[in-house]
Amino acid sequence: MEANRIIDRIVGPYWIAAIAIFLIWSFGWNAWHQSWIVWPIAGVLFGLLATTVGAIKRVERG
Repeated sequence: MEANRIIDRIVGPYWIAAIAIFLIWSFGWNAWHQSWIVWPIAGVLFGLLATTVGAIKRVERG
């Protein structure tokens, strides 16, 4: 399925960016007590992204 291929191309860079944001925020501002929020936000946003890509591809398919 084309949507899965698109998501497969996005997943690596997406989670690497989430890790980078987490580490920069945590080390840069010593905000370990706050930066954990990156993970639930990143998870929800990825779910929305995957769902949106799947919906767009279903509409294009007809």
